[in-house]
Amino acid sequence: MSNFLLNQYVIALSTTGVINAGLGIFVILKGFDKKLNRLLALYSLSLFLWSVFEAFGITRHNESLALLLWRLNHVGVIFIPIFLTHFVFLLLEVKGKKKRLIPISYVVGFIFLILDATPLLILEVVPKFPFNYFINPGYFYYVFFGLWIGWAIYGNVELFREYFRTSGYRRNQMKYFCWPLLFSYFGGVPNFLPTFNIEIPIVMPYATYAIPLYAGFATYAIVRHRLMDIDVIIKKTLIFAGVFAVAFGVFAGFAYVGSIWFENVVNNRWIALLPSVFVIVLILRPLENFLRSVTDKFLFQKKYDYKHLLKTFSEDVLTVIEFNDLVHLTVNKLAEILKLDNTLLFLYDEDGEQYQLAASVLPENSDKISIVLKENGTLSGYMRKRKKYFMLNGVRKGKKPPPNIMQELQKLETALVIPLTHHG
Repeated sequence: MSNFLLNQYVIALSTTGVINAGLGIFVILKGFDKKLNRLLALYSLSLFLWSVFEAFGITRHNESLALLLWRLNHVGVIFIPIFLTHFVFLLLEVKGKKKRLIPISYVVGFIFLILDATPLLILEVVPKFPFNYFINPGYFYYVFFGLWIGWAIYGNVELFREYFRTSGYRRNQMKYFCWPLLFSYFGGVPNFLPTFNIEIPIVMPYATYAIPLYAGFATYAIVRHRLMDIDVIIKKTLIFAGVFAVAFGVFAGFAYVGSIWFENVVNNRWIALLPSVFVIVLILRPLENFLRSVTDKFLFQKKYDYKHLLKTFSEDVLTVIEFNDLVHLTVNKLAEILKLDNTLLFLYDEDGEQYQLAASVLPENSDKISIVLKENGTLSGYMRKRKKYFMLNGVRKGKKPPPNIMQELQKLETALVIPLTHHG
């Protein structure tokens, strides 16, 4: 039974490490020059270091090597909540006195990093529960753990304050990041407990899977809802990653079962792995087709020339006789093609010198709205000047509206605005 639990820990921790490494690489490739991207990558790296070195540390049979691996593990552990809080501050554009907490947290983090090389943080490693070696805490570990929990709580609280303060498009963005992140800490914190000679059956190790699930939802928020203004990842890469992950999971699962059951029957480890190879070959093509369908539906819109499409709508379709039907058809089709939840189409009234809402697509259960924008208003002036569509998150780099217009869009809770002028 102890070997079974140990293997479950290793699988959960390895999965966590691989998926968070993937998230970190993804955001770096999509914008190394952006500080927000670098911080999320560092946060993912710290989770990778924690999970991978713990997976190695708990399975070693050499005490000195296990102790070294556990000290390396805590290089990641120390900075997990620090990178999180720094990332949250940047994401929410926190200003003022609160920003002083960031350099203070790094100073404290580097102090603990120095202590990590001494028995003051990690006293020793000893056999515990199903683990070959797990740590016993040093004198300062209790202080470290208290601060670690405090940092983690603070970072999550700041995120949820933003989540409950906002609404519409922004809140929908935050939803897919805040809740999975919170549950990932509920899943990850129990990994500390053996340090204090505490083990919770079932929760440990299976709650650890909440962390790779967070990474999955974070990727979804970035790709589908452009949480960090990152363009969509290449579809073939995502499909391959999904196929590989499931195939590897099947192979690993059958390999484990085979090592216990089939090997006893056939007395050959390689023959025992044949069922997993058969299953992978059998499901590979249907799985690839399924993943392609899912990614098309939920993550990616088909390839359209957005600029040409929207410009055509703005300049050419006004000659159609049934104008009211046309504007409603236009806004519905654009929302469907671009996969947007909130879209507004404004029509300029030259006599009244104002923009009036002509058609809209709103989230389900939203009340119908009536908006009139006076010509001297900030957003109205911007629309009159550009005479082109614009999005809360620009389709291409450099197309995002200026900050004051972004604030107006967030108040309107819309992702796409189309200004039109009707002549005749």
